[in-house]
Amino acid sequence: AVTQTKKNIILRVARFHNGPTLHFRISEYSLCKHIRATQKRPFDSAAAYRTPPLVVLNNFGTSEESHMKLLRTTFQHMF
Repeated sequence: AVTQTKKNIILRVARFHNGPTLHFRISEYSLCKHIRATQKRPFDSAAAYRTPPLVVLNNFGTSEESHMKLLRTTFQHMF
């Protein structure tokens, strides 16, 4: 879920109704229509949505702290 207050935009990712909920503060974002407007040849195909996305988890570190481990595992299993 994405919510907006006067100061922040917040993304919440929940696993299940009784599982942990991850909260992220969004600092910057771009709309799809703005990105396509800046491209010389925008690619838009319905076939692109038939395969799962490639998730790259760079800069998550190798920390074994419980919150980082939960974050890494949640994003790996989302897709």
